[in-house]
Amino acid sequence: MIFDKKAGQIKYYLMTLHDLIQKYKLQTKICYDIEHDDEATSAINNKAVATMYEIVEQVNKDFGGEGVDEFAKLLGITENDTYLWAAAQIMEKMQPDEMIRAKALKIIRDKATGDDIDALSFRYWLRDWEKKNA
Repeated sequence: MIFDKKAGQIKYYLMTLHDLIQKYKLQTKICYDIEHDDEATSAINNKAVATMYEIVEQVNKDFGGEGVDEFAKLLGITENDTYLWAAAQIMEKMQPDEMIRAKALKIIRDKATGDDIDALSFRYWLRDWEKKNA
């Protein structure tokens, strides 16, 4: 839905699965490119992350298994760490088939073995996810 300021009304539109995935990829780029120097950039990052979650939920709700299968192709896109975002959000918000689930978990587990701050974040994520899904 878009608010048209000139007309003073809300316009509804439908986004295709392709549109949603492209929008998701744009959000991963925003997060990847941003410097977390101040509150303003952190707010931009947080908005992009929130938008990603909204997209994941919409894909899941509106497109079901076909949407999950198409969305899972993001697991192969390393540019802007898209595969990392997609892996965690697939596991959190979607009902992937076993093959997609295994691929997403492998991505997360592989990243968690590193020694940088992202690896630490994924170790915590994995620990919490395994507790909830044991």
